[in-house]
Amino acid sequence: VRLSEFGTVLSEARAANPGLHLTLHSGESLLEDNDEIRSALELGAERIGHGYNLYRHEDIKARVIREGIPLEVCPLSNYYLGYCEDLTRHPAREYIRDGVSVVLADDDPAYFEGNNFVDDIFAAVVYWDLGLSDLEKLFRCSIEKSFLPDHLKEAHLAEWSSRWEAFLAGTY
Repeated sequence: VRLSEFGTVLSEARAANPGLHLTLHSGESLLEDNDEIRSALELGAERIGHGYNLYRHEDIKARVIREGIPLEVCPLSNYYLGYCEDLTRHPAREYIRDGVSVVLADDDPAYFEGNNFVDDIFAAVVYWDLGLSDLEKLFRCSIEKSFLPDHLKEAHLAEWSSRWEAFLAGTY
């Protein structure tokens, strides 16, 4: 089923619910012609669930960077499902370096029994050779690009920043 088939339903939902935020699952494909990320953006997605194959579409990637649209990246899910056989070659590694807003996430906890978010963070650090500044950027992005109201984002950022500084100082 293509995302474009949901245009009417999504329009009606947004009309009935002003301020409704939208994340659409797209780009989790190895098919050359899969451009569901484009469809997700055309439908008004503010976040992209997965976005694995963004590397196939430089024009869409440029738009995602320009508009600051985050990708909810699930490295272990991508590995388990066969999209990425070698996590050192996962495209999110380059997305981060290219300025794409990346949010680390876990995926389908009922399906991936025993996998938790810490495992995805560990995989990203080890396989993508991330440093502390990369982690800081990813964690900060997860709050900044959340759908929380601004006052809650500010509160969460302040709390997180305080804990991050304590962690760096070895006092957490």
